[in-house]
Amino acid sequence: MEAAEKRKNQLLVQAADGKRAQPVAETAGREEDPFIMAYLLNPSPQKRAVCKEIQRLLGGIRIINVSENSPKEREKNRHILEFDHVLGNIEVEDWVYYMNKAEFVVTDSFHGTCFSVIFQKRFLAFVNRQPGRFQVFDQFSGLPERIIKAEDMGILMEKIESYLKPIDYETVEKELEAARQESLEWLKRQLA
Repeated sequence: MEAAEKRKNQLLVQAADGKRAQPVAETAGREEDPFIMAYLLNPSPQKRAVCKEIQRLLGGIRIINVSENSPKEREKNRHILEFDHVLGNIEVEDWVYYMNKAEFVVTDSFHGTCFSVIFQKRFLAFVNRQPGRFQVFDQFSGLPERIIKAEDMGILMEKIESYLKPIDYETVEKELEAARQESLEWLKRQLA
């Protein structure tokens, strides 16, 4: 299978019964108040400024930084981002819980972006060191403008309020379903 097909298939995850995936740890509840999930693998002062501005625009809700599991990575994130709430060494179901419950997601992770779409979140994704992976989002309405490339960083703060608008996930879901069917047909042809 080509790399592009693998990337597309990662985005096309859905529950076996055809409904949107639900978090495994629904009862693991930790946060009752709205929050922004910052899942940043490569933190920077610019990304911190974006998170803080989104926080301001959303009325000061808390930012929860879900960090890499190693103590070294958590400390690096804490030092660069200076957020009060840094979670690390959490289980997968906890990560999924925070992703599902977030009011807004800021990420530079391909998988963080995929889960933002799966859970129909408002989000902003910074392209990371593997920019080709993010091209899969180009085919879905309203998603390409949520993917921030390095050359977009200069004008990002001028446009930041536009990222708070809801995404038309009804249209995105229809497009995803068509892509799922296309992938399923491709798989059937490969297995024939």
